[in-house]
Amino acid sequence: MMDLYLQIVISLLLVLGAVFVILGLWGRRYQRGSGLIDIVAYRSLDPRKGTAVAVVKVGREMLFLGITQSEIRLLRTLRESDIQVPPQRRLDEGFRFLRLLREKLADEDN
Repeated sequence: MMDLYLQIVISLLLVLGAVFVILGLWGRRYQRGSGLIDIVAYRSLDPRKGTAVAVVKVGREMLFLGITQSEIRLLRTLRESDIQVPPQRRLDEGFRFLRLLREKLADEDN
């Protein structure tokens, strides 16, 4: 009888340990805002061809990167001070980024 309890306790500890390890790895993968380099946005353009656009914040600069299967190319660099949002206009992070990008590109075209 004692062997059965011991097996149950050991099995429970192994399962709980595995859950904590998986949650720890998952948390590290999706951690944001903790370092010098942050991924601000990522948009896949064609998953079959592996093309995407990413915005990476390095220090106070925003790097717009074009990504393909064979290369990563710098499309544009903007200073963080060039992109500011007044407090009353704060929206979801993705929509805010797209609106600011559209406004910045429209200003440069004019």
